[in-house]
Amino acid sequence: MPFLARLSPILFAALLGLPMIAQTAAPAPPKPAAGPRKTPKFKPVNLNTATRDELLKVPGMNPGAVDKIIKGRPFLTKSKLVTQAGFTMMFYQSIKDRVYVTSRAPARN
Repeated sequence: MPFLARLSPILFAALLGLPMIAQTAAPAPPKPAAGPRKTPKFKPVNLNTATRDELLKVPGMNPGAVDKIIKGRPFLTKSKLVTQAGFTMMFYQSIKDRVYVTSRAPARN
């Protein structure tokens, strides 16, 4: 009996603690598998032929940048935005996937 007398408080505490442990240790329900990120599709624009309004629709463009691009035309490559038009590399990195350049440039007016 002395063994059971010593064991009963431990068992009692263990039995009381188990429901609390079970509640806090329950795993969270699994999240649904993440599919491809749905980002709005944006059709890239040609730096040499796009109108001012088309360039303004490019995410990250502002009126000052658009005017600088139009003034610096024609561009042989889109990376010339940095060397030819004087844009920062950070700005170029933010728009490089949204613009392109064709080899045929419009005549300057």
